[in-house]
Amino acid sequence: MPRLSTIRQRLRLSNVLTLLVPLCVCVAVGLACIGVFLVQVRGGLDLGISDAEDMTTLGRIVSESAGHILDGPQAERDGSLSSLAKSVEGSGAVLQVYDGSGGLVFSSGTPAEEKALLASARALDDTNGVLVSAAGTSLYLHAEGSYHVALFGHYAEVRGHAIKRAIAISALVVLAAAVVSTLAMDRLARRLVYDRVTDGLTRLADGVARIADGELSYRIDYPRQDEFAPICDDFNQMAERLEEAERRGIDEERRRRELIAGISHDLRSPLTSIRGYVEGLLDGIASTPDQRERYLLTIRRKTSELSRLVEDLFLFSKLDLDDYPCDLVTADLRGSVHAILDDLAPTYDKATLRIVEEPGERVECRLDRALLQRCITNVVSNAAKYDAGGTLTVRVGERDGVATVALCDDGEGVPEEERRCLFDVFYRTDPARQHTGSGSGLGLAIVARAMRRMGGTAEAGESPTGGLAILLRFPTTKG
Repeated sequence: MPRLSTIRQRLRLSNVLTLLVPLCVCVAVGLACIGVFLVQVRGGLDLGISDAEDMTTLGRIVSESAGHILDGPQAERDGSLSSLAKSVEGSGAVLQVYDGSGGLVFSSGTPAEEKALLASARALDDTNGVLVSAAGTSLYLHAEGSYHVALFGHYAEVRGHAIKRAIAISALVVLAAAVVSTLAMDRLARRLVYDRVTDGLTRLADGVARIADGELSYRIDYPRQDEFAPICDDFNQMAERLEEAERRGIDEERRRRELIAGISHDLRSPLTSIRGYVEGLLDGIASTPDQRERYLLTIRRKTSELSRLVEDLFLFSKLDLDDYPCDLVTADLRGSVHAILDDLAPTYDKATLRIVEEPGERVECRLDRALLQRCITNVVSNAAKYDAGGTLTVRVGERDGVATVALCDDGEGVPEEERRCLFDVFYRTDPARQHTGSGSGLGLAIVARAMRRMGGTAEAGESPTGGLAILLRFPTTKG
């Protein structure tokens, strides 16, 4: 028999068994009762006389036997007649013997309608084998020499009582069998269906209650493969998404606070400097033209820092909301990187950063030139800030349908556990946030979001020289 795995299969089997098993049991028990009744009726347990023919046959046999007894010794007559009467007593018959004058010689009982039946039988001319009946009792009267043998049989009355009793007992037995089989099938149905459904609903209700209480890490462990299995799987997936959404919410809240704190810090520093120099000018501290010029130049530099910070914040916000215009075109990635590095070359010298571009093959992919320029500019600026006087090696390659721009410096590098944080807003490897004037803290965060806007990714790794490697990856175009 195949294993029942689903509740639907179990329910179908339960319905079939609930209908068929009690029906089959009732039919079987009913047939058994009928069989027992027939055995009782036909086997002579209650009555061996079923009709007039049986009564006549039995009467002849008894009469002949009684005639032999009556012809025998007087001393054995009563005992033999008693034995003969007992032999037919189980068939509901009563034996009587009368002499020639009508006197009663032997009787095994007093049957109903005795006198009326005797009078009817004797009134007939032929008394050698007379069968008369009245009120459900029959008399077979036969002459044996000078004696008359009378056999009374009240079979109709006995049969009606036996039939009624058999029907009543059979009905009770069938009813009891139906009740027992129905209860047994109900218990089986509970095991097959109800317990499964209750278990599944209980697990789901418990899971919903735990999720509602904030226990988002809870998962339903459902071992069976039935209709509840996909529901529990969907519940677990929902819980995972809720847990992930909560983690994202926590991370976003943390980043929001860091963003606010970073903006406040990076705005406060240049504003404080500008305010100090303006007050110095107003208070006459800068009394000479050279001092005033130096103050004004400082104010302009700090103002430029504020302008760059505001510009970076605007660009970051647009990219973070996927609201920044992106004009993707199919272009040679290596050629585009080479053009950007040529534009940046005059900005850096050996004292600040040495840029080395390795040769490579043409690689076509879809990119936005302005966003690509911003990404490379931010990475180069970051390398110049943390690896002053070092070398930045740039290579472009393609592998397995992915084009990569690798920008590798030869500085001290970044520990592995900190690399995944480099693209967070306002993250600096300097926890005290020193030297904030050298950058906005949004450079690599802008790189990550700009790459995402172009359909690529930005990753941080270790360069061959042990420094930091920023990898910009693009899907290549085929055909």
